[in-house]
Amino acid sequence: MTIDTKSLEQSLQGLVSQHGGNASIAVTDRISGVSISVRGRTAYQSASIIKVTIVAGLMLQRQGSGGTLSAEERELARLAITRSDNDTASRLFALLGGTDGLARAAKKFGMTHTTAVSSWGMTTTTADDQVTLIKAISDPEGLLTRSHQNLLLGWMADVIAGQDFGVPDAAGKNAKAVYVKDGWFDRDDQGGLWQVNTIGRIVEREADWVIACLSDHNATQEAGVAVVSDLVVKAHKLLTTPA
Repeated sequence: MTIDTKSLEQSLQGLVSQHGGNASIAVTDRISGVSISVRGRTAYQSASIIKVTIVAGLMLQRQGSGGTLSAEERELARLAITRSDNDTASRLFALLGGTDGLARAAKKFGMTHTTAVSSWGMTTTTADDQVTLIKAISDPEGLLTRSHQNLLLGWMADVIAGQDFGVPDAAGKNAKAVYVKDGWFDRDDQGGLWQVNTIGRIVEREADWVIACLSDHNATQEAGVAVVSDLVVKAHKLLTTPA
């Protein structure tokens, strides 16, 4: 199937505009290389999606000294990803080396437009950078060892109900595996409006979609969830439906 990516980007641009507020989406197929991005370099606060970078960064740090995550660190990481536990994420952030450690991790994973801050959930990132991250942690020949890769992706496949919106909503009968990490919080600097983000991966028989959708200025958390879920579903449909 030949895909007119420019036309798809224009269609998605229209969908993004319809929702009001701000939203960005980036999608790539790891198999065919097809890639689209709408406002993909616009910066947003990460909320809890940055926990994937924190965990992956700590894994990489442990590998650098010839080791692996300890049993305690694995449990902290599992809770941070599958339950989005903030206390455990803060402990992992400290183990990583705080702001400097997170910045180093982002750089190693090729996230050139991600800026770490001490309040880790307010780290700024882009949809394009998040796609870069998910591709990096999914690459069998990438920076993470296979055991670390399997751990992290396994946790992203086991997120609790209520925290699995967005990317999984686009998974249909062809999906063999689905991985997700979502993030959300109300922002004081936007008068209590909501930041809602979703990142992840849908593995199908003939495609391996990596997806990131970030949004802010949402009136409620529920509205933000609806925005990112709608955009992810429509982007996937545009890419998989013959013209």
